[in-house]
Amino acid sequence: TEVIKKIIDEKKGRFSYFWRNPGEQEAREKIVIFDHIPEYDWFIGSSVYVDELYNPLETVKNTIFIAVILLILFASYLFYKINTSITKPLSIMMEQFAAGAKGNMDIRMDYQSSDEFGRLSAYFNRFMDRLNNYNNRLTAEIEERRQTQKELEINQSRLTAIFNQSFQFLGLLDISGKVLDVNNTVLSQSNLTLEDVKGKFYWETPW
Repeated sequence: TEVIKKIIDEKKGRFSYFWRNPGEQEAREKIVIFDHIPEYDWFIGSSVYVDELYNPLETVKNTIFIAVILLILFASYLFYKINTSITKPLSIMMEQFAAGAKGNMDIRMDYQSSDEFGRLSAYFNRFMDRLNNYNNRLTAEIEERRQTQKELEINQSRLTAIFNQSFQFLGLLDISGKVLDVNNTVLSQSNLTLEDVKGKFYWETPW
């Protein structure tokens, strides 16, 4: 045949050709590798179908492809888990900080862990405890001062009422003798207003 003739002519090498076995409908490509042994004038060769030769390589290629896909999926999952383990606590922490900044002194972080987020959560809780205690003390002090101020205003109103409703002539002078205030009895009996005498020395008034 042509294949045998080509092997004899070339003596050494390889080439491909198409071959159809009995019972097969189509010829398939084969590769033959051959060599000549001059001492015996022999030709040694071996042939294999191309598809059978590359089938294992195709299997290896597919296996590598699947392994790479699985590796990418695993890496993506691992990245997602790592990213979630960082961003989720950080997001919760930022929400808690924002709530605390708006005045919610009862906000606390419920993140029990030995990592940096756990320690930061504990620091935040201790800070909020101190801030809450300070806020409670400050609120109590403000309320106490507000009550004191209210009582002072009531006492001032009472004193003003007593001052103005007294039948005696009453007046208030500063240390230099200038009039600061006089009661209504003085003004009504003198037919004057407070503006007429306020700021004048006592000896400059009609009295």
